[in-house]
Amino acid sequence: MIYSLSKTKGDAVGPQTPIAVIGDAKQFVLEMQVDEYDIMKIKKGLPVLITLDSYKKEVFNAVITKVNPLMNERSKTFLVEAEFVTQPNILYPNITFEASIIINTKKNAILIPRNYLLNDSMVLKANGEKTIVKTGLKDFQKIEILSGLKETYEISKSE
Repeated sequence: MIYSLSKTKGDAVGPQTPIAVIGDAKQFVLEMQVDEYDIMKIKKGLPVLITLDSYKKEVFNAVITKVNPLMNERSKTFLVEAEFVTQPNILYPNITFEASIIINTKKNAILIPRNYLLNDSMVLKANGEKTIVKTGLKDFQKIEILSGLKETYEISKSE
C-alpha cells in the first residue's frame, strides 16, 4: 500500500531522497522502547498485550520477534519489536499503542487497583478499618497483595 507520496512528477531527487512511504497493510511491526533496567527480562517469544487508543476497550495479542542489543545512548533504551498474533482489521503506520510485555504469570493472585493502596502498605476495608498489607508485582493500574488481605474482604477507596 502507498501511504504517502512526497514528490511529484518533475521534482528533483537525489539518491538519498525518500519519494514515498510504502508498506504491507496486512503486517505491522510494533516498535517499543524498553528501559535498560528492564531489558534483561525481555526475550524473543514473550507474549505482549497491546491496547490502541483507536480501539478502546479491546486488547490485542502480540509476540516479541526481535530484541535489538544496541542501547540508544540518548534515551537509554533498547528497541524491541513485536508482531500481532491477532491484528485489528484496520491499522495505520505510526499509530500509538500501549504494550504490556508478559514476563511472569501467577495463578490465584489477589489484585487490587493501585489507587486503593494507602501509603504503599495499607488498604481501607469497607467497615473503615485500615489493614497493613504486603505487596508484590505491580503495573500501572493494579498491584498484587501477598498477605494481609483475603479475597473475601471488601475494600473501599480512600477519600
